[in-house]
Amino acid sequence: MKKSIRATFAVLLFIGALALVTACSDLPPDAAATVNGVVITKDDVAARIRVGAGINPTKTPSDPDSEEYKNFQRDMTAQMVSEEVEKQEATRRGITVASDEIDSIVQQVVEDKYLGSVQKMEDDFAKRGVTDEDLRDNILRQLLHKKVVQSLSD
Repeated sequence: MKKSIRATFAVLLFIGALALVTACSDLPPDAAATVNGVVITKDDVAARIRVGAGINPTKTPSDPDSEEYKNFQRDMTAQMVSEEVEKQEATRRGITVASDEIDSIVQQVVEDKYLGSVQKMEDDFAKRGVTDEDLRDNILRQLLHKKVVQSLSD
């Protein structure tokens, strides 16, 4: 039953995201999408792609003029719309993520991937153009998603 609720929620978010992305013809010039008045700018999408390329370069197309990159950009915009929908739903339901929850996962990443060395992680991030804040934002989005989905099955 829980898998069914989660799958339904994921499909609804995706459909909502696509509808919002494709239906927004009166957006400000710098906007990629809007969700209930919250504008996701083209710069926001570009920044997310940059961070994603730093974290996992093999999943990000390298040629920004290619059709593959444009499709990736559209997919990233849809993902960001879905995340904004989740964020708004979390606010509506009073769901939050505490900083100590994020700290715990950051520490786990340091232990698992960098042998316990924050300096090694920061050096690796610097080489890839990623910051600690980028990691923390990514963890926040994942935890918020998990909590919103869990709240639907409660």
